[in-house]
Amino acid sequence: MENSEKLDIGIIGCGGITRRHIEGINRLKISGLDVFRIKAVCDRNRDNARARAMQIENFTNESPQIYGDFRKMISDVSLDAVDICLPHYLHHTVAITCLQSGLHVFIEKPLAITMRAAKRIMETRQHCGRVLAVGENYRMTPNMRTVWWILHNHMIGSPRLIIWNDISLRMKHSGWRDNKLEAGGSWLFDGGVHLADLDRYQTGLEPIKVYGITRKGAERREGKPVTVDDLAIATIVFERGVVSQWIWSDNLPGHNILRRIIYCTKGSITASYGAENFFRDRLEKLSSNSSILSQLKRDLVNMMKRNMDQTSLQRFFPNGVEDSFAIELYDFYLAVRDGRKPEVDDVEAYNDMAVPLSIYESSYLGEPVLIEKIKSLKIENYQREINESLSIT
Repeated sequence: MENSEKLDIGIIGCGGITRRHIEGINRLKISGLDVFRIKAVCDRNRDNARARAMQIENFTNESPQIYGDFRKMISDVSLDAVDICLPHYLHHTVAITCLQSGLHVFIEKPLAITMRAAKRIMETRQHCGRVLAVGENYRMTPNMRTVWWILHNHMIGSPRLIIWNDISLRMKHSGWRDNKLEAGGSWLFDGGVHLADLDRYQTGLEPIKVYGITRKGAERREGKPVTVDDLAIATIVFERGVVSQWIWSDNLPGHNILRRIIYCTKGSITASYGAENFFRDRLEKLSSNSSILSQLKRDLVNMMKRNMDQTSLQRFFPNGVEDSFAIELYDFYLAVRDGRKPEVDDVEAYNDMAVPLSIYESSYLGEPVLIEKIKSLKIENYQREINESLSIT
């Protein structure tokens, strides 16, 4: 591709997250990075597809074609790539078909519903020689980039302990996300890939062993069946002896907790994920550098920016854009244009998936598991039911 050439894309799946992708593309355009041309949208629910088409037309003045069948869309429309925003159980079949059709693929996390399904995607991508990027946007928010920068520069020493606590009570049914055979698991899996990615990215260390316990209390929500877990506790051992402890539940009444803290040898930083928690984050440093003690997180972002070279700054925040959905999509565009690996490719996403799925497998066995055995498909007890239901071999 030439530097000025746009990437012609089709969007497959027009649910809520697709809106954020389209907003990200619009933000890129406003910032002078008009690099995508959305030629078609596809969803089995035509109302959803029409809503996304209207959203696109509002800022492009061009109306994308609307499809209900993704195979017909990629056959009819001349595309360079697809953006897949579908329920987890559809990821592998749609991604593999698109790769085999010669298309580059951007796919929402997780890469697939099981490790075996993800491995099939990886094998296809390697065989077809296309670019595949996974929508792991948490690491690309300004606050999470800043946490990486603080740890990377040893401003509070070396990591020792990471704590993630997320406890709440959810009363509403979440549709396919409450079905194990369609979601793969609860938020422990859906959100756990985010947390695994943050732990790995920010510390620069790989997880080795996991001991996990999962429990299921809710049989129904709003009168509808629930087949995913609603409570999990896990200890994840990383390289160099660093430990990450996760406690999660969406079915515990009373006091809500949402926090993520990284303890290092010289201090700690509350590293809550997601832009919503941006200004709640704070740095607690136990060292002689008192100038950092009272810094607001925004000041730390600005400090990071002042200390970065222009190439790194443009990679982190292209043309000043801070929207994480826009940034991940622009990274995908550059990967296709320049023939390079995207920041979060299928291998990176595969390693992220292995962490929460190790928790499930450990709970099933009642003993710790080595993550390498999850990645090599030597342990698949929890996942077996899903693989069999979807004929994943």
